[in-house]
Amino acid sequence: MAGGMGRGSLGPRGFLTDDEKKNMPKVTKKLLLRILSYLKPYWLQFLLVFLAILLSATVGLLPSIITGRIVDEALVGKDLKLLIQLLLLAFGTMAVSQIIGVLESYINAWISQRIIFDMKNQMYDHLQHMPHAFFTAEKQGDIITRMNTDISGVSTVISGTLSSIVSNVATVVTTLIALFSMSWQLAIVGIIVIPLLILPTRSVGKTRWKLLTESQEKNDEMNQLVNETLSVSGSLLVKLFTREDKEYSRFRSVNEEVTRLNLKEQRSGKWFGVIMGMFTQIGPLLIYFFGGLFIILSQIRIGPLTIPMSGTLTVGVITATVALINRLYRPAVSFEHPGGFYPFPCFVYQNI
Repeated sequence: MAGGMGRGSLGPRGFLTDDEKKNMPKVTKKLLLRILSYLKPYWLQFLLVFLAILLSATVGLLPSIITGRIVDEALVGKDLKLLIQLLLLAFGTMAVSQIIGVLESYINAWISQRIIFDMKNQMYDHLQHMPHAFFTAEKQGDIITRMNTDISGVSTVISGTLSSIVSNVATVVTTLIALFSMSWQLAIVGIIVIPLLILPTRSVGKTRWKLLTESQEKNDEMNQLVNETLSVSGSLLVKLFTREDKEYSRFRSVNEEVTRLNLKEQRSGKWFGVIMGMFTQIGPLLIYFFGGLFIILSQIRIGPLTIPMSGTLTVGVITATVALINRLYRPAVSFEHPGGFYPFPCFVYQNI
């Protein structure tokens, strides 16, 4: 912020305006070190968050794996005692995974709030030492937006994005290991659908990104209008020149544009969500088909020749694989978030 704040600030979802993208410096070692400096005081808490994520991802695999044992051993074997034991074990692992997730979210929320506290203090102290010319040149609405909304967005990016990345990576790695350990054939069938989940997200994300940027610019304009007309001096001028109706018309016009852009952004992802939902169902259907095909063919002999498919494949393995594939698809679908293309907030790039 040494050079001032440009119009159109970082919004609550962490995106940049076109001007900020053009003036955005390259991601360098110095920049990364500066971003990590906000995390340095809380490295121990972040370590606990990452360990909790890894533990939760590992424990979260067990209910799906236990489901396979329920089908193959308890149901097929008609063992009521084993069925009850496995159901209780599955419930217990789910509960443990959820509790770990809650603890992780608590620690992450604490870190986020501490980062917001540190950044607001730093920014306010910096603003106090800015020359008076800065405050006459910059719009007060932009400064307030930077102080309130933008810093919260930065905290979300620094803490939330890092934990999301670790969570997604942990989920993918642990799930892939479990899938290939059960049946490498079905694992390959399941993962061939993943490109269908990832590739369309970029174009849709860019569209939503553009709409979010326009919406934030209008929000800045509305904040500025409110500040100009509802402050002590502003309201006095409005009444002196009897501009109440004109200022109301201005506000209504800007507010209507903000509403229109927000609705357009929300609608833009609906059809995409429908398509993604259909793609996520293709994988399980393919696994059921090929899994059933492998089981059927492993029981068929053509003359003296036996077709070697997958003799160890069972209905329980197919059931567990479907559950794990659905778990694997969740990180891929989450990549659709439009803020993912510019993960570093604008005023982190600037010298705040």
